[in-house]
Amino acid sequence: MFDNLSRRLQQVFAGLTGKGRLTEADVDAAMREIRMALLEADVNLAVVKRFVARVRERAVGSDVMASLTPGQQVIKIVLDELTHLLSQLLHGEQAALQICGQLTNACPTMDAKFYAASQVADEARHVEVYHRYLTEKLGISYGVNDQLRQLLDTIICDSRWDITFLG
Repeated sequence: MFDNLSRRLQQVFAGLTGKGRLTEADVDAAMREIRMALLEADVNLAVVKRFVARVRERAVGSDVMASLTPGQQVIKIVLDELTHLLSQLLHGEQAALQICGQLTNACPTMDAKFYAASQVADEARHVEVYHRYLTEKLGISYGVNDQLRQLLDTIICDSRWDITFLG
């Protein structure tokens, strides 16, 4: 799935970098291809719509940096938005790790604690993988956005265990 997504995005970017000047139609065509690639990779439709809208808004309304071609500028914008999206996913996984720890602490028996601890280890692995990818491969990680912070604070601080568990 990721190989196919990577290949599709590289094809879109190859078509953009060959142009000296990008028109709005070029950006629309690229966004259409990116949208299709993300949907084929089973990304949620609402996430794809927001992502494409943010990239298009930045790509059409931005001035091209002096050191970049217009195609490279679009690639930079897409990479920035993907990094932002992955950073928010990382923060969600960090919250899931914290919640798993809380639930493990609340388990009444040792068997339940061992089972819950395996979930803690799994969430910790997710956090590590996302963090290493963002810092080593992409070289940047964004902080948690305000909407996600509010949601996570509400879920983590709720006194009802079932709300925390479902969150």
